[in-house]
Amino acid sequence: MTHTFLVMAHPDDAFVWCGGLILESLKLNEKVSIVSLSKANNEIEKRVNKISADNNIEYVSFRKGNSQENKVCGRLIREAPDLIITHWTNDTHDNHRMSSHIAELAMKEYKLTSYENGRKPSFRVFQCDTYYSMGQDGSPFPGRIVVDISDSFRKKLEILRTIRDKYLSLIEPMVKAQDAFYGGKIGQKFAEAFMESSSLASIGGGLGKMTARNIVGFSPKGLTERGSGSCQTSDNNE
Repeated sequence: MTHTFLVMAHPDDAFVWCGGLILESLKLNEKVSIVSLSKANNEIEKRVNKISADNNIEYVSFRKGNSQENKVCGRLIREAPDLIITHWTNDTHDNHRMSSHIAELAMKEYKLTSYENGRKPSFRVFQCDTYYSMGQDGSPFPGRIVVDISDSFRKKLEILRTIRDKYLSLIEPMVKAQDAFYGGKIGQKFAEAFMESSSLASIGGGLGKMTARNIVGFSPKGLTERGSGSCQTSDNNE
């Protein structure tokens, strides 16, 4: 069993940007954990808690403060995930960028603590998409890792409709457009895009106990490097 660990700014972010990948991972009985760096205690968080519990997803949220980095680091040390997903460092949302920064600091501390205890951590780091795939400087999201979520897209929308009923008119059209756009890039109906963080990935030594393809199973259409024209199908670690 592999373990995907998401560090997100808000309770529902994981399902907006990574919902399809999460659902594909659960189909393979993989472990999924979501850490939200804002503890809302509102209706949205209550719904996220219920959806997570119903789908065997570990969900936890932390109140804003200086202790967030240590709390995330503690989770990483305890759970030793294979893949860590956080926000894009060039995201247009201030809280998204801050969450990515907190995740980076926590991963550095996780690595140092592991080495001090005689262990070498092994993980990969992905950054997820953002609003209309546009960075704060106007540059497009460089999502070269594209995951086919066609089989899970309908359930992803159902989850978002349950969570975000108030803002659904803003979120749903964007999600449909982006996931259809990336799906077209790999000849599928819907897909989610990610970038592998070169700076953060080096923290984990550039190697993982798995390849990203393992997240979505053994189908060669599952993951491809956009623009490379080839799918990753090897079982070997990178």
